[in-house]
Amino acid sequence: MTATLTHGTVHDYASIVLENRLLRAVVIPSLGGRVWELEDRVHSRQWIWHRPDVPLRANPVGSSYDDVWAGGWEELFPNDSAGRFEGRDLPTTASGGRCRSRSPRHRRNLPPGFG
Repeated sequence: MTATLTHGTVHDYASIVLENRLLRAVVIPSLGGRVWELEDRVHSRQWIWHRPDVPLRANPVGSSYDDVWAGGWEELFPNDSAGRFEGRDLPTTASGGRCRSRSPRHRRNLPPGFG
């Protein structure tokens, strides 16, 4: 099976699109490799949820993750605890503390079968 790799943009962020006749994935490298779309083309099903009330942007270090998470798949990537990596301060994406995993409050807003 052949796949194509193209470049695009998502809300002013450069993206990489990998697709074939079965699956389409959109990744935003500058946001830590966040998977923004994962579409099952056979069943016309988008597996990645987006919060309509939060704009897509980089999560500021020290921010409350629940307040800035716009959606997409980014849990524990590129890191699971705050710290410096390659000269950059990275926020935590793990639970407990600031810039953490989604809270039960936001899980209530997920589509059926999620959270």
